[in-house]
Amino acid sequence: SASQLVINQQPSTPATAGQPFATQPVIYEEDPYNNLETSDNSTVVTAMLNSGTGPLEGTITAAVSGGVARFSNLADNTAETITLKFTSGAMASSPSDAIVVNPAADTKIVIHTQPSSVATAGQALATQPVIDLEDSNGNLETSDNTSVVTVSLASGNGALQGTNMVTVKGGVATFAGLSDN
Repeated sequence: SASQLVINQQPSTPATAGQPFATQPVIYEEDPYNNLETSDNSTVVTAMLNSGTGPLEGTITAAVSGGVARFSNLADNTAETITLKFTSGAMASSPSDAIVVNPAADTKIVIHTQPSSVATAGQALATQPVIDLEDSNGNLETSDNTSVVTVSLASGNGALQGTNMVTVKGGVATFAGLSDN
């Protein structure tokens, strides 16, 4: 009888946050002698994170057919390196290979460090703004080293001084020398 779950097809790496893995895992249900348990058409296998913070999303359960469980649309929304594990009752299993989940394309600008709330006219702000470019899941777009972020006054009538355009490094724009007259 079946005693172990074996990953026959590893999930693809790298993956993109929020998008299903290009190659979905396929799990074999085997006996202690590594023979496929082809007569089983009812066992349910559950996928979960073995490492990483996740969450693992998609259809996390798959019914066995002929001893084979095929997963579809599994994804992770967090840019991180994860491994998966598969469970069904007391059957033993090993974790998947590491899956590197990269951030999706940046979709939003987030103020990581707010500028000083109190300033002296003509003097650089004590705390300069730091801006992050993130994907729709809140992951920092660490591979972006070319986007340009521009700062301007949202309110007030002074003239913003200093370098108001910064090219991001690793998805982060760090401003310096900004002041208001």
